[in-house]
Order: sequence, then C-alpha cells, then structure tokens
Amino acid sequence: MPKLTPKDSAFLSVEIGGKTYQIPLSRSLKIKEVRKLMKISKMDDGEQFDFMVEFFGKYLGAEIIDELTTADLVELIKLWKTANEEAGDIDLGGS
Repeated sequence: MPKLTPKDSAFLSVEIGGKTYQIPLSRSLKIKEVRKLMKISKMDDGEQFDFMVEFFGKYLGAEIIDELTTADLVELIKLWKTANEEAGDIDLGGS
C-alpha cells in the first residue's frame, strides 16, 4: 500500500515494496500533462482509470503499477492530490 513520506516541495515521495518513488507534483509537470489532468473530470470512469494508471506508471514503472490493487491506486491518487493541495498547486478537478 502506498504511504506518504516527508515530501519535497515539488514531489510526492511514496514507499512501495520497501522502495521509495518520487512522483512530481503538478508544478513540476509539463503543461501538456497538466492540461490532461485538468480534463480528467470530463472523462468517463474507464478513461480516468487508464489515464491515472499511465500517469503513475511513468514514475513507478509498469511492474509496480501492475501489481497495485485498485484500492492502492485510489490511495495513491488521494495522497498525490492532497500533496498538490498542501503545496498550493493548482486544483486538478476530479482527479
């Protein structure tokens, strides 16, 4: 299960399987990616799921993302969204 560890101002650090991964907060992402994230609330559930799997897969790797449960992914999304809010980053809508 992903868990929040002390965060850097531009990244969320999560520990999964004894290894720490750095996931960039929205301020560190390219505009193209932020635009997609801001449109996520307009996507259907399947599109949202696929997008978030692809997004986190970039930073965790396919072998890790494929082993997470849906509950783990939901928790990871919540942690990432909270870290963005605490950092004062832009509101990413329904992500």
